[in-house]
Amino acid sequence: MNIRNTLLLVALVCIFAIGPRPSFAQWSQDQIEEFVEGCEDSCRKNDNVTGPNKDKCVNYCTCVAEGGARVAPDYDKLNEDFEKNPNSPAVEAFRSVIPGCNARVFGG
Repeated sequence: MNIRNTLLLVALVCIFAIGPRPSFAQWSQDQIEEFVEGCEDSCRKNDNVTGPNKDKCVNYCTCVAEGGARVAPDYDKLNEDFEKNPNSPAVEAFRSVIPGCNARVFGG
């Protein structure tokens, strides 16, 4: 598994770890921070993210959270879709953010 796919998996795991929240039209600052915290923890524990790149995890996760909030603004619906409808337009839009963040932060 390459780093891009691994980081995608990390982002997806983080969304599931956050769990359900009250409904919002857009991600709140608290939701973004919670997502970043869970994502960063998973990223740092990922063996495919090498030493110096572990310091970039917070930037990567922030990028994914902010991009995700732009393309899939209903946080609760996105979480629900990841569980029940993983090919939904919201999930696909969220996934489309990952490669750009990966390239921007990790240069890959």
